[in-house]
Amino acid sequence: LADGAQRARLAAEGQAASALDQHPSEGHYYVVWVFPDEAEALRQRYGTLVALGDGFFLVGLPRGLQLDLYDGPRYAHRLPFSMVAPRPASPALLSPPSPPSALAEVVAAVSEDRLTRDVAALQDDDDVPGPDALRSRHTWVPGLDAEAAYIAQELAATGLSVSYLPFNHGRLVNNIVATLPGLRPESEGFFVVCAHYDSTAPLSSGWSTGWQHMPAPGADDNASGTAVVLEAARVLAGKSLVYGVRFVLFAGEEQGLWGSEAYAEALFAAGANVLGVINLDMVGHDSNDDSVMELHVGNTSASQTLGAAFARNVERYALSLQPVAVTTYANVASDHAPFWSRGYPAILLIEDWSQDSNYHYHKTTDTLSALNMPYCTNIARAVVATIGELAQLHAPDLSPSQREATYDPALGGSVAYTVTLRNSGTVTASARLTDVLPTDLCGQGPIVASQGAATWGEGGDRLTWAGEIGPGATVTLNYRALLAPWLSGALLIRHAAWVDDGTGRVHELPAEARVAWRWALPLIWRGA
Repeated sequence: LADGAQRARLAAEGQAASALDQHPSEGHYYVVWVFPDEAEALRQRYGTLVALGDGFFLVGLPRGLQLDLYDGPRYAHRLPFSMVAPRPASPALLSPPSPPSALAEVVAAVSEDRLTRDVAALQDDDDVPGPDALRSRHTWVPGLDAEAAYIAQELAATGLSVSYLPFNHGRLVNNIVATLPGLRPESEGFFVVCAHYDSTAPLSSGWSTGWQHMPAPGADDNASGTAVVLEAARVLAGKSLVYGVRFVLFAGEEQGLWGSEAYAEALFAAGANVLGVINLDMVGHDSNDDSVMELHVGNTSASQTLGAAFARNVERYALSLQPVAVTTYANVASDHAPFWSRGYPAILLIEDWSQDSNYHYHKTTDTLSALNMPYCTNIARAVVATIGELAQLHAPDLSPSQREATYDPALGGSVAYTVTLRNSGTVTASARLTDVLPTDLCGQGPIVASQGAATWGEGGDRLTWAGEIGPGATVTLNYRALLAPWLSGALLIRHAAWVDDGTGRVHELPAEARVAWRWALPLIWRGA
């Protein structure tokens, strides 16, 4: 849509432009993908039709007409009459704090086996035994509803709150949303991790007339993206994040981004503060094993900052991926596009579409057997790492912790221990230190702790300390263990203590000290 001055500017920049409609506000425009015979039927019915290449057309609908949505194979994405100005990158995108070391464990928890299981479950007919009983997840067939139920069940099993968000697209279908609340209210912002769960196979012979009964397994497009969203929800559920995360699965993408359009419009109408959107669409195909993937970030700085965070985490966790940023020619035919048109930062993660495209794309042969699941797993790990950093995983971090031992020959000899615990995380650690001494050592005297309570157990062979260590705080413990009188000189005393940081993670704190030659004094020893 352009006025006279804008058309003049286009011409000055060497762009050819022609008027399609003198009254565009009275109708609607769609980008559609149709077969040649359907294109001619559209031209005759609606009048305005412009070829865009590769089977895509721009179709204009006169005032009062609605696009027919009941002919199965067609992709139709309605163009907005106006674009919302892109939002600037939030501080959460521009300057996130360094993530705690606990995030590495969350990233490592991503399971290739679970991703594979989910892809298999989404492509197969669950009511028929065997991995080759393929179903369709086309938006207008019942198989989509069965797989929607599977998705909702898997999300609910994580403990997250799950909702169906219905919309009408030829029939009533559902977007599925699982919410992980943050420590801050949603008004301060939240992130979206999304994919579409419907499928199609229009490039298969006979599809234009038989689509209602033909399989469309869609393992790559887009069970792979759906599986990544499910796995991200699994490993992040129960974790404490500063900003909330919504895990969203859309229907109706293959017919024109209908589910994401409905969801993005609802968020925009409600004034939602979406800090960033990560959309996954086809992330399982890497036939040449070069690990290349495309990162469609577009031309806005906030989306590019979000993409840079993804690339940063690929490097931070040494994931075997080669992300390539796409700006000017970024894809607008997937579920991130409705967020772009409403000003929200968003990126599309997709396999190497330009150099290693999937032969089985939009065919009945798009099955798990053609996917590279280690590649898909690395993309899932990078997604979890990026969300963990930007939504700010809130966890204690007692790494590094130090334990030192020195030999003191005074009074027959003892080993002096110093333990230093530093919390470099963002939340208080409820820590507990345990040191079980070897049989040749016995605890001696008081334990000096800078905070918290420490005691020797009965027999003097077990030290325990418990206390809270705030973010950025350090606790130091000093204590001694007396050597057994029968120990000879030049002996290396080596053992370890353990500290639990309150999250179930246990850190080993090794230490060693070499005993010099000494005079042995009579001692009353435990167990003697």
